[in-house]
Amino acid sequence: MKNTRMPIALMLTFTACAGCSAGATVEPGAKPAHSHSAGKPGAAIDLSSNVPTKTTAGAPIAVEIQVAAGTDADAVRLDWSPSPGLQLLAPVDPLSLTRVSRSTTYRHTLSVSAANDGVYHLGVLATLTKHGVAQTRAFSIRVVVGAAVEESKPALNRDSNQQLIESMPARESTPR
Repeated sequence: MKNTRMPIALMLTFTACAGCSAGATVEPGAKPAHSHSAGKPGAAIDLSSNVPTKTTAGAPIAVEIQVAAGTDADAVRLDWSPSPGLQLLAPVDPLSLTRVSRSTTYRHTLSVSAANDGVYHLGVLATLTKHGVAQTRAFSIRVVVGAAVEESKPALNRDSNQQLIESMPARESTPR
């Protein structure tokens, strides 16, 4: 009796799977009942920004942010996270939007400043809440202050014949 359980269980599994896939035909021109998104996982929210190209160190920079939800939602919250050297001027509090409609684009202007020239990033965490379920998506806004210095690539190691030296992973030998 013990030997027959496994083949019967396998046979039932294959029969059940064959039954599931048998009804999965789609007629030409018909839309499937559901589809999978090929985009990034996370909240159904899009964020775009407009940052001035001519900026100077120490002066306020107005970062315009546009938020659009991909679905109607109870609330959207935007939290700010500036990179080191970038400073939020006003307002510093997170932005909270309630009763968000998917057909509306919400605009907000944020002021930032940096003491030195360079490339900075303003991180934005967008949290969309619908029916008590929160989903978060992260965005990064590039802020260039002054004349940003481009970083050069590090020099590659070469041997005496000017051939590139390729680093190889170490191998350990175990004595037997």
